[in-house]
Amino acid sequence: MVAIAALDWSMIGFTSIGVLILWGRLGPKDIEMFALSKLIRSLISNRTVTMLLELAVFLVLGVIVALSFIKPESAAHAIAAGMGWTAFVSQPSKENRLPAG
Repeated sequence: MVAIAALDWSMIGFTSIGVLILWGRLGPKDIEMFALSKLIRSLISNRTVTMLLELAVFLVLGVIVALSFIKPESAAHAIAAGMGWTAFVSQPSKENRLPAG
């Protein structure tokens, strides 16, 4: 059984900053969340709404995963955890993938 630590709002904030830094650097045109991005895009045709929903899902998943697995103890650690786990649950968009062998 996994123990859930008490919410530390400062770590949630700093982890969110890490997620937002990665999103701001790469954005929706360069990364996607495996099947979730495709599902969101198939359900919603408005590009602005799609982008905001993807950002919200990236933010929530990035924070939950980073805080669950890493348990950061400093601001720098939380920012790095947010960036790292967000990158881990994403993949390059089709336009940015390397060609197969």
